Amino acid sequence: MVDDAIDCTVRAQEWDVACRWLVRAAEDAAQRRGDGANLMRWMAAIPREVLDRYPLVRLSHVFSLAFNHSTVEFERELVDLEALAARLASEPAADRRVIDELLCALPVQRMMWEGLHDEGFGLRARADAWLDRWPDARAHYRGDVLNVAAFGCKTDGDIDSGLDYCNRGEAAHESDAGHFGVAWSRVLRTLLLLKRGDFGGALASADAGLQHVHERLRGYAEHTAFLESVRAAVLYEFDDIAAATQALEGQPAALDERGGADFLLLTYLTRARLEFRASRPEEGFAALHLEIGRASCRERV
Repeated sequence: MVDDAIDCTVRAQEWDVACRWLVRAAEDAAQRRGDGANLMRWMAAIPREVLDRYPLVRLSHVFSLAFNHSTVEFERELVDLEALAARLASEPAADRRVIDELLCALPVQRMMWEGLHDEGFGLRARADAWLDRWPDARAHYRGDVLNVAAFGCKTDGDIDSGLDYCNRGEAAHESDAGHFGVAWSRVLRTLLLLKRGDFGGALASADAGLQHVHERLRGYAEHTAFLESVRAAVLYEFDDIAAATQALEGQPAALDERGGADFLLLTYLTRARLEFRASRPEEGFAALHLEIGRASCRERV
């Protein structure tokens, strides 16, 4: 009952005990279960001067902020933590293990943020450079960077290389029981197969991904939404209209809140096609209008 125990220490304002436990538990909360909602709540309660003594807790917080798409807060926290890492690196008494962890992980957070915000150009080269620089990094960092490289390949149109990065990323995360990272590998594989035009492969990959998400991540809404958007698009191509409609109807609201451009486009285009097919052109145009509006909002952000 790790979360309950940390809650008790935070309520009691036993900050150092809470942070020591968070060093052990926060990474698991963010990496295995997704957005680290409890971690973000605890971070708001613990004084900053205490947190600065436990920079690895702050590192997990930055990871959580990336997946919550809080642009201003993420950038502020990342820049501040980069400055803290630089200060620690100049202090002879500082823990080199902690410093190396920060220097290794902070570039990963920035690359992941860019990928999550559809900034894929150049990511593959930066990911490869990081992999060369940190060959012995923790498995979940390597898995995250391999997933970033896969997204960069999707952007560049190099499908075969992207699938190879996905396979390597999934293997790295599986070796560390990183179920959240495995889910990302499967989402990216599904998207790459769809971009290739392998509809059968994309559908099988989406189904396998959903099984993993429901078994290992309690149906985590964001990944469920991503995978269902691909399923709906493919099922429409297969002329299985009832199943495509069901996939869209069962899609969580997380897509509208945090979906990437690929999944938003797939969802609203499929929704429009279904409306036009049902002889409801006004509803079809309305879906396209919503899709264009959301794309414009993302560009402004």
